Amino acid sequence: MIRVSGNKTACCIIMMSSIFVLAVGLCLAQDTGYDENTEVQIRGEIQQVEIKPCKGLKGFLLNSNGRDYIVLTGPAWFLREIGLRLPDGEKVEVTGSKFYGHDGVLYLLARSIKFLSEGRIVMLRDRACKPVWNNSGRSHSSCMKIFYHPSR
Repeated sequence: MIRVSGNKTACCIIMMSSIFVLAVGLCLAQDTGYDENTEVQIRGEIQQVEIKPCKGLKGFLLNSNGRDYIVLTGPAWFLREIGLRLPDGEKVEVTGSKFYGHDGVLYLLARSIKFLSEGRIVMLRDRACKPVWNNSGRSHSSCMKIFYHPSR
């Protein structure tokens, strides 16, 4: 058994506690979702609509100047409720929070999607960066189309 003096023991405990707090903080930061500090606007072309959902959110592949991003939009039920269609080849401008996933892939958590051909903007997060699908109070509200205004 290795003997450690009191000061070294205290130092080890503080270091281990710091590592634990940092790890918990990183987990919580990832779970909170949208980070305005990493918000960017990226114009590109939708390349692939059916991407495996990440954290319950549907996504698509966006190519911008040779760089690929996986854009996360919203839950499938919400996208159906608002009638959001994302055809391959569509040119869009996505405003969102950029981050690298655990898989090393570049993601964009979408706040809004502007369809450049028609100028239509679909808002996926409100001014406080909260998902608009949470504003209804019910997950699968059939009234979503009444209260949801994609052009605002």
